[in-house]
Amino acid sequence: MGKIEVKKIINENIFFDDFKSLESNNIIEFFPKGKNNTNGLALVYAPNGSGKTTLSKMLDSNTKSNGEIEINYYNKEGVSSKLDSRVKVIFDQNFRNIIEGDTSEFIISQDIVKITQLEKEIISNFIKVADEVKGTLRDKYKISTVTNLKLEKLGALTKDLKDIINNKKNHDQIGIKNFINEIDKLSVNDISKELQIDKFNFILENYNKKNELIDLVLNINLDKIVKNTGIKEIEEKELAVNILNKYEHKEECIVCDNKINTIELKELKLKQCELIKNKLDKYYKDKIDKIVKKCNENDSFRIKEVILDAIESGNVNGIKKLQEEILIYISLVKVSIINDIIEIVNKSSIKSNILQIEELVAKQPTIEGEDIIFLEEIISNNLDKKLNIRIDPQNNKKIKLTLDGEEIIGVERGKLKLSNGEQNFISLAFEFMRARNVEEDIIVIDDPISSFDSIYKNKIIYCINSLSEDKECLILTHNIDLIKLMEAQGGKFNLYIFNNKEDGDNGFIPIYSDEKDIILKLNKLNDLFRFNIQEEVIDNRLFLIAMIPYMRGYANIIGNIKCYKELCNVMHWQRERVKVNLSKIYNELFINLYNVMSNDNGKDKINKLCCIEEEVSVDFEDIITVIKEGIEDIKIFKENTKYKLLNKTLRHTLIYLALRINVERVLMPLSLKSKCIRKKLENGKSILLGEIIREALKDEKQMKVFFMSRKTLVNDFNHFEGNMDIFQPAIDIKDKALKKEYVDIMGKISRIEEAK
Repeated sequence: MGKIEVKKIINENIFFDDFKSLESNNIIEFFPKGKNNTNGLALVYAPNGSGKTTLSKMLDSNTKSNGEIEINYYNKEGVSSKLDSRVKVIFDQNFRNIIEGDTSEFIISQDIVKITQLEKEIISNFIKVADEVKGTLRDKYKISTVTNLKLEKLGALTKDLKDIINNKKNHDQIGIKNFINEIDKLSVNDISKELQIDKFNFILENYNKKNELIDLVLNINLDKIVKNTGIKEIEEKELAVNILNKYEHKEECIVCDNKINTIELKELKLKQCELIKNKLDKYYKDKIDKIVKKCNENDSFRIKEVILDAIESGNVNGIKKLQEEILIYISLVKVSIINDIIEIVNKSSIKSNILQIEELVAKQPTIEGEDIIFLEEIISNNLDKKLNIRIDPQNNKKIKLTLDGEEIIGVERGKLKLSNGEQNFISLAFEFMRARNVEEDIIVIDDPISSFDSIYKNKIIYCINSLSEDKECLILTHNIDLIKLMEAQGGKFNLYIFNNKEDGDNGFIPIYSDEKDIILKLNKLNDLFRFNIQEEVIDNRLFLIAMIPYMRGYANIIGNIKCYKELCNVMHWQRERVKVNLSKIYNELFINLYNVMSNDNGKDKINKLCCIEEEVSVDFEDIITVIKEGIEDIKIFKENTKYKLLNKTLRHTLIYLALRINVERVLMPLSLKSKCIRKKLENGKSILLGEIIREALKDEKQMKVFFMSRKTLVNDFNHFEGNMDIFQPAIDIKDKALKKEYVDIMGKISRIEEAK
């Protein structure tokens, strides 16, 4: 499973200081897909204004952009490399041209079916060629292992031939075309006139690592050969000893019939042999003796005889000629192997198949029939127009594209008889086609479905799923529909939220599988509250207070006005304290209503509903009390919870809610000096916190600016509407920054109260 590690993103003031050295939330892992899980898919949800487009420009290896970016890419094996030139970005429609590129970037051929068939034939024929080459090397040239010395003499072919010999490798791992190109550089040479078959066979048998004879001869240092006139006597006397051993039972010589003492004669010969050997130099003992002992009667090069003659005479020319002759025969073996391989390749149809493919690719291409599937289906079928592509030979082979006979490349977009959506759809389809064949390892796709209607969106998601089988794909989007469609199509992906806010929990925040469903599907979140949440909760009172904004929003969505109005009493400071039974409301919204709506088939599920039996009733003062002594000890879920973002969201939401009500408690009485505020109250209209702050602190500019700029007082989740921002409180602010904001707000409240 590949992943990227973001170390640094700097671009003027677009990215906050955390990105100058990103030490957490900096890993994006690709969900493994494709053959052998070598590629994958990751989605990054980046809300508008987070710097998504700037980031995509900085990632593109072909786009010059301001700023600095440092990212490492780790492949499936964990090998890391800089990402500098490994990324191809497909930009959103605002930055993407209609179509660019030539046939070096993608092949669009009317004969794509024929090309595919030819490619299959090439692989099939190459397997046959490889098997025949392997058999020839083994049977004729005694080459059955990749370590055979004869292979090393074959130059550029050595690696491919080793791959062919090695049964552990598949033939398709060898670059067939490169192999054929190497063969084409060679030619057949007639060696029959130069060849003595016995010497040729001797090289085949003896030039290998198991039998070092040939290598030892070639490595004789002629300068170290020392003359010794008695050298041949060693062999003669050793032969005599062997004869005496064989006929030691005889008392007469087997040649002359004279009486002999076999034992005494053998001892004499051995002493004479030893005296001669003692006079031999070290080089002979270390090197030459080993060669002599390896020689046998079938030595067609007379190696032993040549070496002993040279030592006896002191003339090394014989050894020199021997070495030269051996090298000639090694060269002849190489030529013979190449001749046989050329013959095997030439009698196959691989070369003609490759030539046919090259001719087909070079032809003027038109999309029709069974041509490139997704281009045909996505462009021709969905636009209901005939797509035609050809290469302009007069213009550097640039692509020319027509729809229903009308050219659309090089034409002003305003003059095209296509809607913007159709133009962008064609462009994106071609971008996907090109992305399959670019050199870059990672494809970044910036908001691919923005501005498209549903029929296009589904097709685009299908293409992305298909593309991620061939490449590592990283999608940057602010479009929740894309994520939901990807999930609906069964697409497997890892999900992240990109956060780039002052004092925020910044970076690429992972949404793990346990939380992915609840962020994408409201019903899954509600099911969590119905069935499993109590496994995580350690304090129901804090949990229910933290749930107030969500429950109020949910009650409004489902039209439960009674619960909605009750919850409004604890969402804001009120003149009168009204106790609200939160456990009762929780059970009504998530338990009782579900129970009523479920049919008999859901009985098993109904039995698993998690009703909160203890009564938790609070008013706004009770909520404020939760944070009066500090926020460090506010714990809602257990430490090892599966729902870390939800836990953090609820904790932050509770603190936001309590802080806001506390601010309203202090500032609301001050704001009543305003006629506008009083009139709204008299008419039963709601008053926004911003209005209260402005009117209460009209003459306190610095204090007013302070309260108006606090994240904890203006966060949207306090008025939840059922969207992807559900986890926003968890990532908008770090725990450290939240604690500081809490201390600052509580301090300002104390000052205002003291000044009253």
